[in-house]
Amino acid sequence: MTDRQSLKRGPGPYAVYAAVRSDPALKGTLQATSDGKLIYNGSRMTEYMFSEIAVYLEKEHGVNTSRWALHAGLVSAAASIPKAPRKRSEIEISDEYIESVRRWLSEHEPGDDNLSITTESVAKSVDGENYGRKRRATEMKVATVLRRLGLEPCRIMLEGKRKYRWFPA
Repeated sequence: MTDRQSLKRGPGPYAVYAAVRSDPALKGTLQATSDGKLIYNGSRMTEYMFSEIAVYLEKEHGVNTSRWALHAGLVSAAASIPKAPRKRSEIEISDEYIESVRRWLSEHEPGDDNLSITTESVAKSVDGENYGRKRRATEMKVATVLRRLGLEPCRIMLEGKRKYRWFPA
C-alpha cells in the first residue's frame, strides 16, 4: 500500500500528520511552541497560511480535513520548540555579608530542634535595615547565602505563618 492510499484510509489529524512528515516540501518548515502555536517558515501561522497548506495537502496528497483536524495534524507533525531555560540571576553578595550570616549561624546552631533558623529571622538579624525596605530581595539574598553555606530549606508553619526553616544538608 502506498503512502497516498494509506492517507485516504486514515482521515483526520493522522492524515495531515503523515502527509506533512512525508512531504519533502513541508519538511522542516513547521515548528510548534509548547502552548500549541504554530510557526511556518519562521513566522506565526495566519489563517491564510492554514488555507495555503490545506489546499496544498488536498492537491498533493488528497487530504481533505476540518480546520480542527488540520491544526491538530500540523501541531503533531511540527518540530517542537523547547522552552528557553530560565536564567537565575546571580546576586552580588559581599564576603562581609556572607561572614555576618556565618556568625549568626554560629550563635544559633542549625539542627532539628532549633526552630529559629528561618529566612525571615536571619534576614532581620543580619540585614535589618534593608529588610524593612526590600523584604523580598533581602530574603532572596539571605536564602542564597544559606544555600552556599550548605543548608537546605523546608517550608513549615511557625506561629500560624508559613516560613522557610533551614537545615544542614
